[in-house]
Amino acid sequence: MDITDIVNQLTDTSTSLTSVLLKVKVFGVRLKNQQLIDWVSKEIEGYQDNDILPEYRIFNCNVYGNLMNGRWKLTNQLIPLDGLEPEIRSAFEKFEFYQGISGLEHLLAGKSSTVEVAIATEILHYLSKNLQNSGNPLAQIYSANRTVGKGAIEHIVSMIRSNALNIMLEIEKEFGYKIDMEKLMAKNDEVNNTIYKVMNYIITEGDGNTINTGNGAKIN
Repeated sequence: MDITDIVNQLTDTSTSLTSVLLKVKVFGVRLKNQQLIDWVSKEIEGYQDNDILPEYRIFNCNVYGNLMNGRWKLTNQLIPLDGLEPEIRSAFEKFEFYQGISGLEHLLAGKSSTVEVAIATEILHYLSKNLQNSGNPLAQIYSANRTVGKGAIEHIVSMIRSNALNIMLEIEKEFGYKIDMEKLMAKNDEVNNTIYKVMNYIITEGDGNTINTGNGAKIN
């Protein structure tokens, strides 16, 4: 396996990102670099509920809802979040992507320009109460969604590709453009130190601070 071959595939956006990430994973396994293996595995297979997501997988979003206001029924209305407690507002505004790369690419292939995830029924009362306190005493929200543009997914895919590319380019820079795997393995400690340095710089994790908002908090 040639590092330059992986670099070329990462720079070719027509190449399957899943395919080239699998090669990056093999590269990590041969070097016994657990940090690289873990990151690539999660990007391929998806993150678990208890994982701390990288910041590039977390976005602010809008909330749209359906509500009754007296005798009036309103659908797909932008729900204001001003007035909510900061921790609660942050939970409603946060849109998290846990899917693996194939799931993200599937969403990108869809016709809709947005991605939506339903907000759990048991926490809608926060939104209803906030509307009531802001001068709509009869307002009652009966369903709502977090909504984010598809550009968010394009950003995630781009960041995954860019991060993997930066790791490989740094190895090329440090150890040569045509060095083969056997020679890299002979310099295992040096190569892994380079990988750790790049990963600690480019792959930043989010703070993971959220309130318990039920299954509607994220999209799996």
